Amino acid sequence: YARANLSPEKVGIILRNADAGDTTAQFELWEKVEQDPRVGRLYLRRRQAVLCNPLRFKPRNPDDPRAVEAADLCQAAILGGEFRGGELEGIRDLDSGLFSLTDAIGKAFAVAKVRWEVDGSLILPTHLDSWPQAQFLLGDSSQYMAQDHDEIRVITDDEWNGKSLADFPDGSWIAHVQKTFSQPIARAGMFRSVTWYWMFKTFGMGDWSILLERYGIPPRKGTYDKSADPKEQQELWTALLNMGKDHACMVPAGSTIELIEQKGQGAGGAPHPALVKHCNEEIAVAIAGNTMEVDQGDRGARSAKEAYMSEDLVQAKYDANGAGHGGGGLAGTIAAQLCRPLIRLNL
Repeated sequence: YARANLSPEKVGIILRNADAGDTTAQFELWEKVEQDPRVGRLYLRRRQAVLCNPLRFKPRNPDDPRAVEAADLCQAAILGGEFRGGELEGIRDLDSGLFSLTDAIGKAFAVAKVRWEVDGSLILPTHLDSWPQAQFLLGDSSQYMAQDHDEIRVITDDEWNGKSLADFPDGSWIAHVQKTFSQPIARAGMFRSVTWYWMFKTFGMGDWSILLERYGIPPRKGTYDKSADPKEQQELWTALLNMGKDHACMVPAGSTIELIEQKGQGAGGAPHPALVKHCNEEIAVAIAGNTMEVDQGDRGARSAKEAYMSEDLVQAKYDANGAGHGGGGLAGTIAAQLCRPLIRLNL
């Protein structure tokens, strides 16, 4: 439903249904939004910026031997390395697992299922399996007043209403939450502000293509003698249509057709390129925080680029580490939902 025959009305219905607790179509819609070249490139760049920061594990108290051992365990078990005289492989798909969790930047939350294995005397994580947001419910749909909050429930074969991630053993899932707006998760994703501009841009591109077809391809005109029979007229008409789509006519010889030009309707005066450009700029501001096409002013291209690079750095640090000194962002999620159960199981 979210991928076919979209219209502004249907997009509005999808978003309103998400507000009421039915978020499946919203996340399917956002998969389509992400395929837009502009959205996809900017979003990929922001997610890659997080993973360009090296993942490091430091003891909370360097003077505490137990804290040092816990940090060494996390370093070896997650990244690979030596621990207690043995060599640990680390999580085998760590890069792809962490990348999937950065999807919370745009969609307010992202979930990975952790696979564990016994390795000698240790219990270690081996894989981070990404699960699409459409497989989760936000809130309990069976409770009318409990639909609009931050409980994440995974849909299973046995639980059509979803099973809360809190009901699983500690360390079964990693649920990374990153809100762009101070709203429940269903309304807190950055893509909520991107969706409408993507919709306007998509319709603008479609209308622009129709306009170019109408005014960018010369019309064809064919004439037939008044004595031509219907078969000959049909052959001429078929030949005209085979030269291009629409925008063709045929008239009897000696007839006159006048084309009346409407101001602003030619390709040169079309408003569609301006609409598409505006939407692209707003999408860039929403995802990247800036756009080189906007706000350059009198500073010049170089100083503007330096300012944007500085802003990108701050944004990447926030996405990776959050705002607090105690860890936040993706790092805080890894510490709380992967390192903590790893330490508890083994130390």
